[in-house]
Formats: sequence, structure tokens, C-alpha cells
Amino acid sequence: MDVNPYESPRPEVPFVEHGIGNSDPVVRLLMEIRDAQRESLDMQREALLRVNKTGRFFYARMAVPLVFVAIYVFSMFYMRTRFSAAPPVRTPARVAPQALPGSASLSQR
Repeated sequence: MDVNPYESPRPEVPFVEHGIGNSDPVVRLLMEIRDAQRESLDMQREALLRVNKTGRFFYARMAVPLVFVAIYVFSMFYMRTRFSAAPPVRTPARVAPQALPGSASLSQR
């Protein structure tokens, strides 16, 4: 018998599959997985139908926040650029007149 070094070795005795003795838990687990997948698919279909029903109001729902943002931005711009009344002019404090050199002060009269 020639052995090919590039070929994977083959067993002398063919492999025989042995069945699982009690496969009920495995079958139940597979059934639960199948039921959960089916339920998930049904929920996704329902969600997709709800999204498609409300799709016609998409632009109206998108416009409402944009209106509020536009009002806010406009009010901020208006508040920054509006002119306020000028503050009143301060009158200088009154001070008693200084006596000029060479003149009589009021207390010397």
C-alpha cells in the first residue's frame, strides 16, 4: 500500500455515528428556539407595518421641532439686535465754587 504524504490519513475502521440515547431535551430546546424565532419575526413584521402606516406624516412631524427651533433662533437674534434706550446722562456732582486768588471769600465778607 502506497502512502501519499500529501493526503490526510484515513482511519482503518470507518466511523460509526452513535445516536443520542434520550434526545427529548434537545428536541424541546430546538422547538423553543424555533418558536422564539417565529415570534420575533412576527413582532418585526408588526413593527414594520406600524412604521409604514405612520410614514405619511413624517414630514409634518419633522416640521414641528423645526418651527420651534426657528422661533428660538429668531428670538435670540432679535434680542441681540434690538436697540435699548440709552441710559440717562449723569449730571456732575455740584461742588462749592473755589475761591479765586486775590478775591475775598464768602466767610471774609
